[in-house]
Amino acid sequence: MGRKRVKEPASSKDESEEEISQEIPKKRVRKNTQSLQSSQNKENHVQNHAENAMQTITSLQPRAVSRNLPSSVISEKLAANLRSGKIKKIILQNFMCHSNFEVNLNRCVNVIVGLNGSGKSAILTAISIGLGSRAVATARSTNLKDLVRRGEASATIEITLANDGIDAYDYETYGDQITIVRTISAATGASSYKLKSENGRTVSTSRQDLVKMCMCLNIQVENPVLILNQDAARSFLKECDPKKLYSLFMKATQIEIIIEKLNSCFKTAVEAKNQTEVLNKTIKLYEADIEVIKQKHSRLQSVQSLRKKIENTKNEIAWIQVIIVENELSLVRNDLEKKKEEVRRLNDFINNKEKYEKEQKEKIRECGTSFKQLEQSSKIDAEKCEQARKDYDTENNKLSEFENTLKSHIEKVSKKIVPNIAQLEQEISDHENNPTSIDNLRRMNEAKIEELMTKQVDLKHVIENCKRDYQNFMQSLEDKDTEVDEYKKSLHREQDKVVRMENQISQYKNATKDKLSVYGPSMSQFLKDIENLTRQKRFSAMPRGPIGRFIEVPQQKYRETVENILEGFLTSFVVNNDQDRILLMKLKKKYPNLRPIQFITTEFVDQVYDISNGSVQISEGEGELLIDIMRVSDPVVMNCLIDHKKIERIVIVEDQRMAVHLTQHKQNVPKNLLRVILTNPFSDYFPAPNYRSYSLRSKPVRFIQVNFKELINAIQRDKVRQEERCLQLQSKIREIEVEKVKFKKLINNKKDMMNELQVKQSNYTKEIAEIQAVEYPDNTDIEYLRKNLNEEKERKIQIEAKIEHLKEKHQTLKDIVKNRKEVLDRYFAESRKSRDEMRKMQLEIEAAQRKLDLMQNEINTKGRQITALKDEEHAFLQRVLDLEGKIANMKSKIKGNRISKITHTEDYLKQTIRSAEHRIATIESNNESIEEVELLMKNKMDQVADMKQIHQTFEAVMKRLSELRESRYIFVRKLRQHMTLRVKHKFHQLMSLRNYTADIDIDHKEQILKLSVIPRDSEIEGAVSSTKSLSGGERSYSTVAFLISLWNCVDHPFYFLDEYDVFSDEYNRHIMTQLLLNEADRRKDKQFGFLTPQEFSNIVASNTITIHKLRDPDRLDN
Repeated sequence: MGRKRVKEPASSKDESEEEISQEIPKKRVRKNTQSLQSSQNKENHVQNHAENAMQTITSLQPRAVSRNLPSSVISEKLAANLRSGKIKKIILQNFMCHSNFEVNLNRCVNVIVGLNGSGKSAILTAISIGLGSRAVATARSTNLKDLVRRGEASATIEITLANDGIDAYDYETYGDQITIVRTISAATGASSYKLKSENGRTVSTSRQDLVKMCMCLNIQVENPVLILNQDAARSFLKECDPKKLYSLFMKATQIEIIIEKLNSCFKTAVEAKNQTEVLNKTIKLYEADIEVIKQKHSRLQSVQSLRKKIENTKNEIAWIQVIIVENELSLVRNDLEKKKEEVRRLNDFINNKEKYEKEQKEKIRECGTSFKQLEQSSKIDAEKCEQARKDYDTENNKLSEFENTLKSHIEKVSKKIVPNIAQLEQEISDHENNPTSIDNLRRMNEAKIEELMTKQVDLKHVIENCKRDYQNFMQSLEDKDTEVDEYKKSLHREQDKVVRMENQISQYKNATKDKLSVYGPSMSQFLKDIENLTRQKRFSAMPRGPIGRFIEVPQQKYRETVENILEGFLTSFVVNNDQDRILLMKLKKKYPNLRPIQFITTEFVDQVYDISNGSVQISEGEGELLIDIMRVSDPVVMNCLIDHKKIERIVIVEDQRMAVHLTQHKQNVPKNLLRVILTNPFSDYFPAPNYRSYSLRSKPVRFIQVNFKELINAIQRDKVRQEERCLQLQSKIREIEVEKVKFKKLINNKKDMMNELQVKQSNYTKEIAEIQAVEYPDNTDIEYLRKNLNEEKERKIQIEAKIEHLKEKHQTLKDIVKNRKEVLDRYFAESRKSRDEMRKMQLEIEAAQRKLDLMQNEINTKGRQITALKDEEHAFLQRVLDLEGKIANMKSKIKGNRISKITHTEDYLKQTIRSAEHRIATIESNNESIEEVELLMKNKMDQVADMKQIHQTFEAVMKRLSELRESRYIFVRKLRQHMTLRVKHKFHQLMSLRNYTADIDIDHKEQILKLSVIPRDSEIEGAVSSTKSLSGGERSYSTVAFLISLWNCVDHPFYFLDEYDVFSDEYNRHIMTQLLLNEADRRKDKQFGFLTPQEFSNIVASNTITIHKLRDPDRLDN
């Protein structure tokens, strides 16, 4: 049986999942996406913003097929270039300058010619307004009522669109054409819509239906690349402003509105975060109420325990009182023993009185005898010491006077005579050797100054070199700091990968117990709920999913290849109709921890499609069909794979030469071949005539017949390698840190060197100044100098002889003084020793005498103390007997066991008893039952659990939406890069047709787009020219080429261009027109409209080209 084409519903997506699209031969199909939905209204509000952003993104994608057609019909429509969305007819009544205007448009090319004022631009304005555009977007008016012909009450725009293509919109309702009627009131500017079917029946009056239709047919009326009006065209062709060109590029590719939608999601995320905080506060308030209820419940359960506690506490108080008395008894007994010990000690002291007095008196007598002997010896030593001191002082004074005399003679020779002799000898030598010594000295000093100045200059250069080295080292140090920062960033990224691998290992270990857990931790329960709903006949047919669990690949070598081809499709679910999809999405909301699931709607067929006519026919040894190496246990899943993945048209090969052989030349391409997949290296080959190949990134098997043990081992090996890379980065960081230390040392060395060189330079400057300050005396008589020299030498000899004599005498005096000092020290030491011993004896005698005097006083005092102590001893004994009786009486009244130690004070325990009695009274006075309290507590706890679940779900959804938003930003950047490359490539291709050298420079940061064109003299250096320096015709050709490049990036059913040749000469106008017609001929599935005030003599009307000549304007007509 033939394969059925079905409408594919919106589905939620993960950034790692590939968006699914149905492939129709030679046509692209559209994908509709729908953001994640949540069970809570707040979550739905947040996700609607994400859906708006995604809706804009998907408007750039291929469009969805809305009806089932036989393959023969599809082929006929493709051959006839029947595409829905083309404009068949326009009728204008009282619109702008047209009172009653009707035109039938060619499905391919329409050239509208008319003088200025004939209403060409009004037609484009009518197309925009009629298809739902705002007045301000047309640049013709800010209010719709200004577009109504003057004097008329209303204006009507009627546009008929073709709906007979394979991509028709709601064909069952509208038929082969759709007519849109928009009526505008001249009084208020209000407007109304009608959407009519082929037979004229009004299907809808809602603008939302019009917007939905335009989205389905990919008509974006406010996109300037779709309809470029007169003002925009003139500005575009004349100015070529980089800012405006960039804006045109962003609007044409819809990237600008995508970014605006994504930015609006951030504000919604902030609002959602505030709602989360409010919910969290509510949970805390409920938890506080639960704690109060728990306390109340605990109080109701604790009355008996409180009474027991009171009894135990009273028993504890009684034992505390006993322990207190026992402690008091112990203290009294200790005091009693102390009193008895004190009485014994005093009695012993009195009994030893006579013996002690005799010992002290004997000691006093012995010390007195020794003291007298020491006193006599001390007097003799003092006399000797005094005489020795006098002798020492006399000799020491003589030595000091002698040393001063010797010192004065030595200084006289060294400081006066010797310098004088040296100076005289030098002067005599200078006169004898060179009579002109003064002049020589002057010349020598001048030469010395010149030498020092030369050294100064050289030293200056050295200092400058040091400074340069210092700056270079500082720059190198900064470079090393930057390098360290980069390595640290790389290290953080590698460490994040290690953490992700650890999470994967944990997930796969859990999956060994439940194989379905690889699709999500709650997938098993999710499938059970699906089965229950199916048994309850809530589903028209049991949904199939995840698709991966129905697929097996017997040959292990192909498993990784198959999984990479199917990718995110393995986690999808297939449902029979839209009602089943809606029910399944509601069920999914109960499992927020499941990964996002894609839902595919297709009518279930219990038999596998007959693919005998559509599958690839290959010979043995050329490869394997993807459908043949798979085992699919469910026909519905198999049909879904055939519809969406074309598995019957994909060939798997292991030899790269075979892949090239099957795809490179058209004669070798097997019938129905879609693509060839090479297993190693993992690559994708597309057959001729569009032969190309792409290298693909292979991911390990996660779903199809996974060996979790091997997968975990593989991830662990990758983790080890990743950790080794981290260690290598850390090692590199340490190496650079060592190099930084070396550079810092070099910097310090250079700094010290510069300081030393600067000091040296300062010394040179100082030395030059000293030489310049030298004064040169006149010549003297040599005989006079010799006479003075002889006299000074005689004086020196005399004084030196005297010094030798004084030195001999000085040594003798030093020996005498030394002997006197030794004698003095010996006598002084002996005298001091005698005085010390006398002082010691005196102290001992005085101490012994004091002890004797105190002895008698103490004996009298201790006698009185013994009498008092005996009285106290008797009182303590009586107190012991009283306390023992009291303790025995208290113990007889206590019933409980004795406590081991006191842990609380008696006042604290009494307060505890009063508090417990009060609580009992309070609890018993309240009429609440424990059952009522338990029910209230259960209700509160259930509410808190529900709110926590909502809070958790809300946070998870917000986190997921944040991740999706970030992934969409990444997608937009990639889309922008892709569009940039396509525009550049097409522009270069079109410009090369005229042998122009051209390029497009797009700066996304500055938001400018520059066209660089060399129309001639391309080999001359510096011949590159901006479009502003080109002639009018060259600039027009360049900008039209750029516009066609933008057309090449987008897919719309029609394109209209107004006054593209307004600034062009006849030759360039002819070239541009031919270029546009060639583009139209190349893309026959599109409709093109070119508006110009110029006549066309070189264009011939045909089946594909219609020339519309507007009547000349009546200048008296408003």
